[in-house]
Amino acid sequence: QVEPGDADKVGHLIAAGEYVRAAEIGYRALGQYRFHGFLRERFRQRRQADLDLAAVESLWRLEPPLVITTNYDSVLRWAGPDTVQVVANDQSEELALIREARSDWPWIWHLHGTIERMATVILASADYKRLYQRDERARDQSYEQALFTLQNTLASRSLLYIGFGLGDPYVS
Repeated sequence: QVEPGDADKVGHLIAAGEYVRAAEIGYRALGQYRFHGFLRERFRQRRQADLDLAAVESLWRLEPPLVITTNYDSVLRWAGPDTVQVVANDQSEELALIREARSDWPWIWHLHGTIERMATVILASADYKRLYQRDERARDQSYEQALFTLQNTLASRSLLYIGFGLGDPYVS
């Protein structure tokens, strides 16, 4: 149910970098179906012929075996090699195979979900808690493998962080 001033509140929160709070108001105001439709409209795009992917192509020239992204869009896949495997946060069997990622058979892991599968999107604080909840009894069981894989990857691999601040309270 949209309340007067919700659009203004969301605009101010986005301008202030308070994306999670903005998403929560948007979700509450629009409901799940309309909110997911809004996200699909913004993030689920076809690759445009004139799109400049030079920065992302540069990343792939480093030949990473694994790219972990919190982005929901498909830009990394568009610029990646034909052999790239894409996995979302709820695909337990595939996440268990990430350790086998190689430069000639790389993986993209959408840690916070992909716009291609809306049920995987982590955006509001309740979504973050489903993935990052420290109390195993309160954590969503479908994300157990994702959290285990993230912790294992952070502990066992060298990582290059681009465009993501480690100040995020949920990730920290």
